[in-house]
Amino acid sequence: KKKKKIFGEPFNISSGKGITIANYVKLAKKIYNIDAKVFIDPNRMRPSEVPLLIGRNDKIFNETGWRPIRSIVDIIKEGVEYFQEHPEMLGIEAH
Repeated sequence: KKKKKIFGEPFNISSGKGITIANYVKLAKKIYNIDAKVFIDPNRMRPSEVPLLIGRNDKIFNETGWRPIRSIVDIIKEGVEYFQEHPEMLGIEAH
């Protein structure tokens, strides 16, 4: 069987699972034991806002066998660690 060439092919790189911003924030609060109220300003919500977007990864899996190995918890922790190490990326000074 001849292998299909995939160089230059577009692929979606995703977990195939979705998480809303509200659930992302709830999870981050739980991970870091933060007791804070989160408010949503309805004036900042766009009419075209997509409540949940899920990427399909079946093409990359079928063509390469690729599967995500990091969980959403790992990704949240890595993001927090990055910005703790690089606060200038947030436009604030480290304290």
